[in-house]
Amino acid sequence: MSKLRGEKIVGNAGENATVLKLSMLGYAASTVKQDGVDIAVVGGAGLKVAQRVEVKTVLQSDDMRRYNFTISRGADKRCYTRKDCDIIALVALDITAYSTSSTCAVLFFPVESFMSVKSLSLTQNDFLQPSGKNQWKEVLDYSQDMMAEVLKMDKLRREYKVYEKV
Repeated sequence: MSKLRGEKIVGNAGENATVLKLSMLGYAASTVKQDGVDIAVVGGAGLKVAQRVEVKTVLQSDDMRRYNFTISRGADKRCYTRKDCDIIALVALDITAYSTSSTCAVLFFPVESFMSVKSLSLTQNDFLQPSGKNQWKEVLDYSQDMMAEVLKMDKLRREYKVYEKV
């Protein structure tokens, strides 16, 4: 199997694990395969606006039991922004079978966590005993607050342009 084909299979597995996790949490989520967005979350408790989720997946930990994620976009390896997606999910596939507290080993981060960071190294413990700040509900709340601010700023910019023309 080619390296590219193997990466595609691992990526698909991570996306499906994330959809499963979100579904088990009561959210309507599905893969969308748009540029920079792997999953759209369109329904569920407390969801005010659809969320675009980018998924990064590793198959297994390295020799030091660390999970190393590359979190960048495109050939130029630029950082993600709110224009690209809202939430980034990190998936460790080899933990799924061992996790007793959840259906999958998935951590969630607001995209702002990676606007100047292109990689992250985590331990198995980070997945098995995640902090509250990496749980879906907390990240969703933060993401929706940020989106409200973005929309508010866009509205102010449009109003200012209209005012400028008068």
